[in-house]
Amino acid sequence: MLVSPEVKDELNRFVHATLWTGPGAKFRKENDAAREKFGNAALPLIILLDADGKELGRLPPEGKANFLISKEQLLEALRKIP
Repeated sequence: MLVSPEVKDELNRFVHATLWTGPGAKFRKENDAAREKFGNAALPLIILLDADGKELGRLPPEGKANFLISKEQLLEALRKIP
């Protein structure tokens, strides 16, 4: 749950989407396609995409599991996206 008004305001510039990563065949096709495109990643994972689906940023950075980020670091990363 996000409690920072600054982070909430910044995230309002983006379209939010969720990918189900749990077990079951219901979303297997979508999950397989996402894994193919984005690779396996530690969860939680935030991927920032432009309108064409081009990856602009990723939190945590690729290869960094158990990544902690401060409010300031998150805001800085989000504000780099026009």
